[in-house]
Amino acid sequence: LRPQWCYTLGYLDLSLSALSKASDSVCDWLAAAHTLEVLVLAHCGINVLSVLAALAKSEKLMSGGVLRIVDVSLNKCPDDGNGCQACQLLTHKAAGLERLALNHCDIAPAALDAVLLGLNNRARDVHLKASASVARAQGSEYARMKDRKSVEVGRRVGKGGRRCNKKKRGGG
Repeated sequence: LRPQWCYTLGYLDLSLSALSKASDSVCDWLAAAHTLEVLVLAHCGINVLSVLAALAKSEKLMSGGVLRIVDVSLNKCPDDGNGCQACQLLTHKAAGLERLALNHCDIAPAALDAVLLGLNNRARDVHLKASASVARAQGSEYARMKDRKSVEVGRRVGKGGRRCNKKKRGGG
């Protein structure tokens, strides 16, 4: 990725690329990005927590409401504990975030808790997809929040935990 692209690139799809060796350079580029709206890094062998930490460092993406969609599905998410704060920062501070996909990432319970805590106090709705990532998070904040019906993975959740799905029109 060329350094000048961080000022102009709005859509980045590197899915199915072998980025495990280049993950540091990708994360450095993401931390400097200004105009990125859509990021797709599905199934490319990159560390999910490193990507989320790099995105959280970019003040232009966080405060400007630029970043809308992040898909890091089918990637590794090691249980190192360092990315939890970055997960919470990204989901809480990214003003324009609409969709976050963490499918099949086998995310650590603490990191998933941080994502959900960051989403819980947002004014804007976020569509979270975390199927097959929640299996290791039994007994975590996810389970407690689901019991309170404030978060349902795979559905849009609004401020205060309201569902934002359209209601079916009743008919006879």
